[in-house]
Amino acid sequence: MPSVKLPMLGHFQIAKVSECPPVAVPDKPASYAAYWRDVIAPSPFIHADKEHVVVVALDIKLNAKGWHLVSMGDLNGAYCGPREVMRPLIICAAYSFILMHNHPSGCVTPSDTDRRLTRRVREAGETMGVELMDHIIVGDGTGEYFSFREHGLIGGAVTVSVKLKHRISNKEKVKG
Repeated sequence: MPSVKLPMLGHFQIAKVSECPPVAVPDKPASYAAYWRDVIAPSPFIHADKEHVVVVALDIKLNAKGWHLVSMGDLNGAYCGPREVMRPLIICAAYSFILMHNHPSGCVTPSDTDRRLTRRVREAGETMGVELMDHIIVGDGTGEYFSFREHGLIGGAVTVSVKLKHRISNKEKVKG
């Protein structure tokens, strides 16, 4: 891929997310917490003393297509809204996604702000046809995580299969 030199800014290389090979991550919150620890956290863009919001784009088979750093904050929080979360997902044609962020304190209990962001992003995803499968908070240095899906605060793959079964049974009722 050719690089572009911009005066005073250096070289930039344009890459398509679709060029990244899909990574099979089992659809379990613990697997995504491990993905954070093994793939995202070692990145030079992630700093242990700051909160980061990341989206993991998923393909139709729920394989990770890649991840995007949405926001980097400070020790106390990171600001982002649905627009910043959805932009990279639309660009890479994600089927669905996992919203993730870390808590530098190690405490994985979601704040009211975390809950509001989850609700707003879920609603934006529903409107745009890109489903939020989970929001996972990772505690830095603790190995702990909090999954909104595991705690019944959002749907996910189980919800999708139930919705499909419901649609099929309703179509059969209409025909019969």
